[in-house]
Amino acid sequence: MSSVPLQGEAAEVVLGEAQAVLAMVQDEERRARLADLIAAVRDGEVSEDDADALAELLELGLHTG
Repeated sequence: MSSVPLQGEAAEVVLGEAQAVLAMVQDEERRARLADLIAAVRDGEVSEDDADALAELLELGLHTG
């Protein structure tokens, strides 16, 4: 399984967005995926498993501004 490094400003933006969405989401499965994404970003690498959650987060950000 491969992973992509995520550091600096990009990591800060993803963390902020993921934490904001996590605070509002009630679906337990989605909350678990966001929590896993947050942990991965804090570790500095996003794996393929977390890529779907990251894509959903980015898409949500694009739709909501």
